[in-house]
Amino acid sequence: MNKPSLGIRILVFFLRLLVVLALMAGIAILSFQGMTYYLTGKFYQWKKAASETKEVIEEVAEEPETLIDNKNLENTLLIVDGKDQRTEYIFLSLYNKDSKKLDVVLVPANAVVKPGDKTIKTIREKIPDVEEQVELEDIAVAFGPDKYKVYREIFAELTGLEIHGYDAMTLDQFRQVLDAGPKVSYNIQKSMSYRDDKDILHSIDAGQQMVDGEQGIALITHLDGTAEEETSRLERAGNYISAYLEALTRSKKASDVVAAYEKNSTTERDEGITSVQDVIDHLKASGITVRTMQGGEDEGLFYLDAEKIQLQMAALAKQTEKSSDKASSDKKEKENDAVYTEGASADLAIEIYNAAYVEGLAARWEEYLTSEGYNISMIDSYQSEGVFSQTRIRVTEDGMGEDLLEYFPDAEIYVDEIATGGDIRIYLGSDSTNVPEITNTTEDPESNYYNDSDGDEDSGDDSVVVDDEDVE
Repeated sequence: MNKPSLGIRILVFFLRLLVVLALMAGIAILSFQGMTYYLTGKFYQWKKAASETKEVIEEVAEEPETLIDNKNLENTLLIVDGKDQRTEYIFLSLYNKDSKKLDVVLVPANAVVKPGDKTIKTIREKIPDVEEQVELEDIAVAFGPDKYKVYREIFAELTGLEIHGYDAMTLDQFRQVLDAGPKVSYNIQKSMSYRDDKDILHSIDAGQQMVDGEQGIALITHLDGTAEEETSRLERAGNYISAYLEALTRSKKASDVVAAYEKNSTTERDEGITSVQDVIDHLKASGITVRTMQGGEDEGLFYLDAEKIQLQMAALAKQTEKSSDKASSDKKEKENDAVYTEGASADLAIEIYNAAYVEGLAARWEEYLTSEGYNISMIDSYQSEGVFSQTRIRVTEDGMGEDLLEYFPDAEIYVDEIATGGDIRIYLGSDSTNVPEITNTTEDPESNYYNDSDGDEDSGDDSVVVDDEDVE
């Protein structure tokens, strides 16, 4: 058999080379995407909102053009300057003045952004050789006090939202704001050390601690030196901010916090937007979510993705509107249902939260109660207050949930709103770790409330909404 000609062999060689290069490029892209921060993230606070957000994101993504409804949203930035005057800790707040719901979106500290044409022209007046993408730290150095206005323009372009203003303060001023409010019960995963504003070294032990403002700043700013130190920082910051805001809604110190905030912040806000005092006065723990802004991590930098962020913001805007509409609709439907008889919970949307730190517990109770004819709309983990020794049942109307005492005889039942639209929420304590054996298979997967993303399709545990590191 004749050997192929030299030309053919060269052609074959180059074709094989192209295939190898294409495979290498594909692996590189997938590796980068694998590190992407999504709306529901790996953090439990982000996952807390996962089930109510997932369907909205998909719905928005299917629309030919994503138009963000700013009708009821007031969007502001809180920019906290780091000690080095380069690193900023930026929080984007989306406040729905109709539903009184607050979404706080954390921006990674070492973020890289791609400004619009107008803003990049402004940046090049200070940084002539800047490329299309620029680090926020470089803007901080180049613009000094004028950086806040540049940030406002950048985040308007990046999110597709109208940014109604910003508040800026130093870390020390932010500490004063936090100290004006309540201490927060916080579960420290690993012991950590930090230096205060006088450069004195302190340590925080692992475990459940009452955290003050100085320690809160440490949680927000601490970097542990690992390859994923910014990931860990975002997790701590998100959990702490969420816990602080929730504690503030129950505290008598809310006015003190507002006074400290207004005293310490440099503010540029549009006329007529809701005051900080009014936001805090109407805020409820069930109406607070903390999330991270979408992008991808690569070699220690976070590249914020405008396309995904605008989809994220559109979903949040749509979600808060739906939440408000559903709450109003549910209230009207229940006005004539003052008395709930035994067994009525089977017709309601029940959420199960694992507050016992036992892996897979919520999923096992979901499976059992579903077999008993109950409608489980969501499962998740709960760590804001540490391990619960006693199961708690939150209901939206007095008289609900009495039939659930058959399964949770020592549970405390109390009335409060549920922002996700559920009717009953069960916080599983360590007194509910023994799940009864299933004796029937009654199940209703066609329920309007049922969301198969809340459970685990493979192993029957909580892995969809609970990380191993979340359950101890």
